Amino acid sequence: MRVAIVSQSLAARLWPGQDAIGRAIGDGVTSSTVVGLVPDTVYRDALEREAPPFYYVPLAQNYEAGVGLHVRSREGDPLALLSAVRAAVRDVDPRIAVARPQRLRDVFDQSISSERMMATLVGLFGALALLLATVGLYGIMEHAAAQRRAEIGIRLALGAIPGSIFSLILGEGLRLVAIGTAIGLVGAFATTRYIQTLLVGVNPIDLTTFAGVSIVLALTAALACFVPARRAMSVDPAVALRGK
Repeated sequence: MRVAIVSQSLAARLWPGQDAIGRAIGDGVTSSTVVGLVPDTVYRDALEREAPPFYYVPLAQNYEAGVGLHVRSREGDPLALLSAVRAAVRDVDPRIAVARPQRLRDVFDQSISSERMMATLVGLFGALALLLATVGLYGIMEHAAAQRRAEIGIRLALGAIPGSIFSLILGEGLRLVAIGTAIGLVGAFATTRYIQTLLVGVNPIDLTTFAGVSIVLALTAALACFVPARRAMSVDPAVALRGK
């Protein structure tokens, strides 16, 4: 009797709400009796979103020239057990050769190498964009402080404390940051559906990610505004009023 083991997704597709054990599955020419049910598993791609339906048959019913043998090591490097595994296989059948041994971790790393490279490139471009935004904001705030040099001198001459000048310049910079962050968040929420297919294991609307990015941008922008504000508060009123 031909037998088979089916995955949960295949059982749910062929016999929804029913027990798959004892059912017949086949291609119209030959049929096999389902004798087991196994969980869904990643098969073609390590980043599969939906587990594909599969059924498995014994090797005696479907001969393959090469098969995979998975060995779990309790501790240490699994490849250290290679000689013992080869000896055990040789005891079962001297004609079987154990070839191309590799760690499952290495196989997984190879399967996501392109995605990992893409994530690295996106991270680098994001860091570059953050650097350019910081430099640009610094330049804007420095120019704005220079344009208001005479005003700052008058304020100081009339008795304004340097701390108030610092708060004034820094507050203007942070207001720009708040407006930019709000616009960016609205745009990010509006475009999440377009990048949903590129994300794996991450919710497109991940509040933790949005909050973390906003905090990093705010701190970076505050640092970019700090130096112009610091310089503005140390302006000499006499020099500023003479326009030098």
